[in-house]
Amino acid sequence: MTTMTTTRTLTFLSVALISSAWMTAAGDTVDLRSGDSLIGDVTELSDESVTIRVRFPTEQVRVVPRDEVSPRSLIELLAERAPPGDPAARLAIAEESVALGLFGHAVASFRQAAEIDPKLGATVERRIAEVEDRIASEVLDHARTALEEMDWATAKLNARVILDRYPNAAPADDARALIGRAMESMQSRSRPPRSKRQEKEVVRSLSEVEERLEKAAVLAEKTPSVGRSSKERRARERVVKILEGAWSELEELPMFTAGEAMAERAERLRGRVRTSLHDAYVGLGTLFVQRLALPSAERANASACRLDPESGGCTYLQGLIVQARITTGFGRRR
Repeated sequence: MTTMTTTRTLTFLSVALISSAWMTAAGDTVDLRSGDSLIGDVTELSDESVTIRVRFPTEQVRVVPRDEVSPRSLIELLAERAPPGDPAARLAIAEESVALGLFGHAVASFRQAAEIDPKLGATVERRIAEVEDRIASEVLDHARTALEEMDWATAKLNARVILDRYPNAAPADDARALIGRAMESMQSRSRPPRSKRQEKEVVRSLSEVEERLEKAAVLAEKTPSVGRSSKERRARERVVKILEGAWSELEELPMFTAGEAMAERAERLRGRVRTSLHDAYVGLGTLFVQRLALPSAERANASACRLDPESGGCTYLQGLIVQARITTGFGRRR
């Protein structure tokens, strides 16, 4: 489909929507790029503007320039009002989604068009492959930025998503090479020298770590596994902070050969704290994904990956983060 054909189809779709009896739907929510949300009835949708009979936050008729409507909200309005059996309308919406960076919506609309008209199958598959190349390129750019910032865990996780989800995309070879560079950098990191401390201090430190671990476990038990409120976020952050303190304490312990029982106790604690802190980071990152706070989610996931570079939980969470970026436009205003 050419750009001119796509433009004509979108124009036709907009005009048809204005005159259709089913154009107006009660309870439309239109999100604006400014962050405002308008709830009411969309009475007109043209190439230039969206007319809304607003019922909240104030009662008024408002004409909003189309470029002030958030991309995601605009695509949803077009998709909801497209004629059900019109493949050209679905293709036009798909191309509009690509232009706005909403690649998830684009792929879904391309596939809807092919379902309506199977003759479009080859065209749709070619466009989906091109969109997946763009997705992989966006993810690779993010990985490269992380590598430059010496955030090797985030770089590796993003590159891994490309290989897992888009193995045939053009950037796959570059992603594979980037993983190698990130792994080399992670392995070359050396721990800071540990200070020598008396055995009595080591015993006290291990006891404090055990207390922190127990305190974190009690707090985690009281925190819901799923939730988006600020209270739940603060509780999860508190768990992470407690466990980070325990991990820091363990990392500062000296290596010693005397006292085999004490060394075994320290190693067992190190394993428990590493696992608990890893899980706490992944849980916090998942909460951030639910809130679409994606940079915070990625920071939490990178911290988890540094504790366990081969963690399946980290790889899964990074997949959720990338998925959220695909559906919200890779950092574009929603």
